[in-house]
Amino acid sequence: MRLLAVWIPLALSAALLAAASVAPAIYAAWFEGETGVIEIAQLLPPAAALAVVASMLRDPRMAGESGLRRWLVFLAMGCVFILGEEISWGQHFLGWGTPDWLAEMNWQLETNLHNTTTWLNQKPRTLFEVAVIVGGILHPALLLSRGREVVARPWWLAPGVACLPSAILAELWRLPERLFEREWVQANIASPETVAHVLDFVRYSELQELYFYYFILIYVLSIRRRLRTRPMPGAVA
Repeated sequence: MRLLAVWIPLALSAALLAAASVAPAIYAAWFEGETGVIEIAQLLPPAAALAVVASMLRDPRMAGESGLRRWLVFLAMGCVFILGEEISWGQHFLGWGTPDWLAEMNWQLETNLHNTTTWLNQKPRTLFEVAVIVGGILHPALLLSRGREVVARPWWLAPGVACLPSAILAELWRLPERLFEREWVQANIASPETVAHVLDFVRYSELQELYFYYFILIYVLSIRRRLRTRPMPGAVA
C-alpha cells in the first residue's frame, strides 16, 4: 500500500516536473491536450477504483454492511461519470461531431455535461476539493497527531493516512495557478512574461484532477484493506 499511496504519486510528480523543465517542447507535444499523457492517465485511477469496488461488492464480509454498499455504489457511479466525461463519452477517441442541440449549450462544443453548466463542473469540483482537504489532509493529520481514529463511525467513511500524499499533491499542483492569478502577485512580484509562462505552459487544473482521481483510488483501496480485517459472516469470535 505504501508504494501506491506514497511513492507512485511522488514519482509521478517528479517525472512531470522533470519533463516540463528539461524538455518543455516534448512536454507540450506529448503530455498536454485532450489525448495527451495527462488526459489518458486521468482515466486509469477511476477505472481501477471501479474494479476495486466491484471486488468489494462481491466480498462475503459485505453482508450486513448496507451503508457501505450504498456508499460504494455511489462512488462507482461517480467513477463512471468521471470516465465518461473525461473522454466526452467516446468523442475524443471516435471523433464524432457534437449534436447541434448540445453544442449550443456546451462551451467547448463537446459531447459532455460538465461543460454545459457550473452545477456539473465548478460547483461539484469545489465541493469535492473541500472534501479532499478536510477528509484527505486535516483528518489524517489529526489521526497522526492523536494516534487514534477521529471519525470512527461508520468505520469505512473517513479517509486514512494513506490518502494524505495524493491529497497534498492535488493541492500543490494547483498552487502555482492560484498564486500567479492574484493581482497583487502580478503587480508586485511576477513579470507579465512569468505570469504568461506559468498560466499558459502547464494546465495545473488538469494535474490537480489527476491527483483528485488518484485520491479516489487510494481511498477505495483503503476501504478494501479495512474490509478485509472485518470478520467473515458466521465466524466464531
